[in-house]
Amino acid sequence: MKIHATRFAHWAGLALLTSVNAWALTPPVVANSPSPQLLSLKFPQANDNLGAPRTTTGGGVRSGGGQCQNVKDDELSLNVLTPNFGLVATTASQTPSLFFYLPPQQAQAGEVSLSDETGNLLYRAEIALPQKAGIIQVPLRPKNGLSSDNFYIWSLRLICNREERSEDILLQGELEYRPLAKPLPTLAGTKNEQLRDQAKFYAEQGIWLDALAALAPLRSSQPEEMKEFLSSAGLSVVLPFDWLDCCQSPLQSNSVSP
Repeated sequence: MKIHATRFAHWAGLALLTSVNAWALTPPVVANSPSPQLLSLKFPQANDNLGAPRTTTGGGVRSGGGQCQNVKDDELSLNVLTPNFGLVATTASQTPSLFFYLPPQQAQAGEVSLSDETGNLLYRAEIALPQKAGIIQVPLRPKNGLSSDNFYIWSLRLICNREERSEDILLQGELEYRPLAKPLPTLAGTKNEQLRDQAKFYAEQGIWLDALAALAPLRSSQPEEMKEFLSSAGLSVVLPFDWLDCCQSPLQSNSVSP
């Protein structure tokens, strides 16, 4: 994939903007090491150069003046959970979910959207957001699913004032649909063991969103594996926060054909 130097510089600066608040916090120390019986779950490509986004659409966090996000200078702001808080997420699912750290806020609602590379809107949904800080999982449901080897633009907006949408707080990045190089094998064992093995398989393939989605249901029963996985991707800073029950049933949605 050919990347122009100016485009790479543009996105590199935006990636720094997105992650600067995250690294202002000192990652917590995890006191207990994973049990030897637990499967080691790490994301091996977190430190690889995965390339800059291909599009020229602006990314990172942008605020039009809205004040509904309660974040101090040394606190973590709205962020997408991707390796090292980067702006590119990978998936092999035609209807993936995105994961975000949501700071304390009083937004009237949230709005998630997905467009193709040329800006055609494929999906948009309004979601109710909890006011407390934590991690949320937001599904994307485009009508015809994602297409092979294509890139998409996702966005999450905090709607601070419905009467003045220019005050929205906007987080934006890129989604790469990457079909699996080899099929998911038949998995044995209990449901939890299958999810754990599925997460490991996707991680080994470099498919971040699908690995995290498989591991998410195990966050309570096997918290050490979730800690290890997020830490391997440079996301230790979000470990103290709860996973919030949110966003699975949109207030309203609009799925359109390209």
